[in-house]
Amino acid sequence: MSSILRPAARNAVLALTALLGTMLPAPSSAETIEEKAQLCAACHGENGIPQQKTTPVIWGQYQGYLYLDLRDYKSGARKNDIMTPLAQTLERDDLMALAL
Repeated sequence: MSSILRPAARNAVLALTALLGTMLPAPSSAETIEEKAQLCAACHGENGIPQQKTTPVIWGQYQGYLYLDLRDYKSGARKNDIMTPLAQTLERDDLMALAL
């Protein structure tokens, strides 16, 4: 089976991914840093390597880089339909802990 999807199949995968993103648990329901990390793992994978090729790999990134990305999503300097609302619920200490 080819790893390259036809445009119609690719669009269906992208639509399903967007729909699943809206079905994730509400960020405010995550209380502990471990629960918040599970929200990250839902898209980025348990070890920071996602299943979807369109989702960024966060494994191996520097803590400072990840922190700045999360901070920028929180502030609105960087926008993404999934990341922005998630990051906006996080406190600075959460951003630092998740970037580790």
